[in-house]
Formats: sequence, structure tokens, C-alpha cells
Amino acid sequence: MTNDSDVDNTLTVASFTIAGESGTFTLGSAYTIA
Repeated sequence: MTNDSDVDNTLTVASFTIAGESGTFTLGSAYTIA
């Protein structure tokens, strides 16, 4: 994931969702997406 942080400010993406997948995914963890 290339947009996990923004160099212009302190905004950092701590979690994200994936279309077609249920739940929220946390960065730093591994997931298998079927």
C-alpha cells in the first residue's frame, strides 16, 4: 500500500477497508484476500 502516510502532514492511515471484503484491515498484519 503506497498511500499509508502523507508527507505533508501527520495523517497516517491506521486501518483500511477493501471492497468486497468484510471488516476493517489493520496495517502491519498479513491478510489473504481471495
